[in-house]
Order: sequence, then C-alpha cells, then structure tokens
Amino acid sequence: MFVVSIFHEGHERNLVATGIRMQDSLVVVQAGGRRHVFPSANLIEIMMIEEDVEDDHFITSPNLLIN
Repeated sequence: MFVVSIFHEGHERNLVATGIRMQDSLVVVQAGGRRHVFPSANLIEIMMIEEDVEDDHFITSPNLLIN
C-alpha cells in the first residue's frame, strides 16, 4: 500500500492506494476501489506503507499526515 500525494484542484490530496502506475504523462492510482487518473506533473510524493507481519497492523512514518 502507498500514500500518494497529488496537487488537485488547488489543494493537496492524499490517497491511500493499493496500486500505482505511471503511463505516458499520467499517474494512475487505484484507491478506495476506484481508479483515479492525474497528470504526472501534479504528483507531489509517493510514500510506501509497510505491513507489520507480526502484529498484522500497518506501520506508517511518524511524520505521516493524511488529509
């Protein structure tokens, strides 16, 4: 899983994504059971979320803020 930060309609959007694909000049993000397509120029950051296998919980960066 990933957190994808995108500049969209004047605001930063953060999506928890199960899949990401770069295609031509687009970023294709699978999040919330839907496919979202954005211009790659609007991509701010992609951050990987690691799974803690031992506790079966997700670990994120301590500075991670999801809007």
